[in-house]
Amino acid sequence: MENLQRHRLTQQQRSIRAVVCFVISEFSKEREKAKARGDFIKLREKQQMEEDLKGYLEWITQAGSSGNKDIAYYSSTRVCQALML
Repeated sequence: MENLQRHRLTQQQRSIRAVVCFVISEFSKEREKAKARGDFIKLREKQQMEEDLKGYLEWITQAGSSGNKDIAYYSSTRVCQALML
């Protein structure tokens, strides 16, 4: 009788262990997916900022070459301030 109870307890422990391992595995997979999404979003934001900066610098260059030095100076100052943030 005592041996049967030990066997049941051991079987229950194995079942519980299996469930816990499964749950931990699923959480790990979800964490990796979330990290990958976060990395993708950060990369996309960086690319967008670089595209915006490139366009802004082209706009400043055009303003400077068209003879409007005030706009070119003001704009380039704003870009430098934004890059320092």
